[in-house]
Amino acid sequence: FIQNEIFSPLEQGKIYKLSFYYTLAWGKESDFCPANQFGVYASNSEFKDSNAFWLSQIIPNGFSVGNQFIDDTLNWNKCEIIFTASGGEKFLTIGNFQDSTNTTFNQPCDTSLWNGISYAGTYYYIDDFSLNEYFNFEIPNVFTPNKDNANDMFFPSIINIPDWELIILNRWGNKVKVLNALNTEWDGIEASDGVYFYIFKSEERQIVKQGFISIIR
Repeated sequence: FIQNEIFSPLEQGKIYKLSFYYTLAWGKESDFCPANQFGVYASNSEFKDSNAFWLSQIIPNGFSVGNQFIDDTLNWNKCEIIFTASGGEKFLTIGNFQDSTNTTFNQPCDTSLWNGISYAGTYYYIDDFSLNEYFNFEIPNVFTPNKDNANDMFFPSIINIPDWELIILNRWGNKVKVLNALNTEWDGIEASDGVYFYIFKSEERQIVKQGFISIIR
């Protein structure tokens, strides 16, 4: 495990993205037990217990995405973990929070003996940490409002952008629909088939994006 103290406490309910780079520390893949996942646990106080094995009983705030074994010894790879803060956390602990029996390892691998019990483990170099408030958006470019219950509605996927606005215009530049956090969907029933122009913006996140939406029946 590795533990970092952050500059200011996390804010309740906010979504954060932890990013860092890692590489496997040892040189021969048969000498260690690379796992397939990192986890992060955010806490108000630091861990000082020298016995790290009990950390497998903690439920982390988030896990790394993907199911590939973390076994690259040549390159630095990027890891991203997205989680929601409870509020007031000042420390981040990163590692494998599952015990050896529940962890997926790249077999075969070497194990170590502790208190008469065999444990699997390995070491990683970790560098270049960053922690930022996370937001994301995805805007579909086509939908088919023909009442067949398949892709009938247009709705953008918005994460952690409270003041977003999506303005949809026809080919003559007239507003057809305006979506926001209070009005998130468009059924397109009154609109004719064709290509529409949109402007997506958020002052808080300093976002302005333009693109096209096609209606096909």
